[in-house]
Amino acid sequence: MIMRSVLSSHSSFWRLLCCVGGFSLLAGCTSNHPPETFASPDYSYLPKMNLSVSKLEIIDQAAPLHDSLAAKSPTSPNESLTLMAQQRLHPTGSTGRGVFTIVKADITEPTDNVLAGKLVVHLTLDDPTRSSHGDVTAQVTHQDNVSEKNSKRHNLYELNRHLMDDMNVELEYQIRKNLGYWLTDATGTPLNGAIATQNLDTIDNTTSVPANGTSNTALQPVQTPTALQDLQNPISNGQTTPAPSVNAPTPIAQPHSPPPGTLQLP
Repeated sequence: MIMRSVLSSHSSFWRLLCCVGGFSLLAGCTSNHPPETFASPDYSYLPKMNLSVSKLEIIDQAAPLHDSLAAKSPTSPNESLTLMAQQRLHPTGSTGRGVFTIVKADITEPTDNVLAGKLVVHLTLDDPTRSSHGDVTAQVTHQDNVSEKNSKRHNLYELNRHLMDDMNVELEYQIRKNLGYWLTDATGTPLNGAIATQNLDTIDNTTSVPANGTSNTALQPVQTPTALQDLQNPISNGQTTPAPSVNAPTPIAQPHSPPPGTLQLP
């Protein structure tokens, strides 16, 4: 009986020691990565791109890879891309439709201490009333060498932030380069390729507007100078003086002294 009590006491002691060690280990791990808070993404401070369509639809068609870590990020790339489209792409037209499609949004860990991400989006603009169509694709990749000093969530958050910084620049570049004729100001007025209009009732009959949009004065009858008319008309003595040749040099007036007696000394 005494032996059983001693063994039972030893077993309880070791169980207690193991529990204390486990709690200590857990506390040590928690102290290395304390709870973190992450700021929500915001892209409203970036330049807005007003598009000449009446509505914009956002579609997420990104199928995550089997080893993708995107869903474990405090803010997933899919959520960030959706927010970017909502805050930066504004429909300002009266007709037409735009579709912003998320094609790919993946974060993987190809090797230890390395995180890599890839984002691909596609923007399509259609306006059947104007028989107009335009589309662009923007894609970015980024890779971070991470440190074990930071938590996995922190590293994923930072990579997603870097990816979105690159995507904001790339998407704006593609739109301004390839879809510039769809851009408008906040009121819907086209920024490029605007068609200038003019009330025809205000155009003078003596002017014409050529195709290049500049106004030229219509040709008027040439008014012959009086001196030239005199040379072309008969002189009073009945003789006719021929008109000077167009290529003839202009005669230069020669200076003459006044008649004698005109000048008087003081």
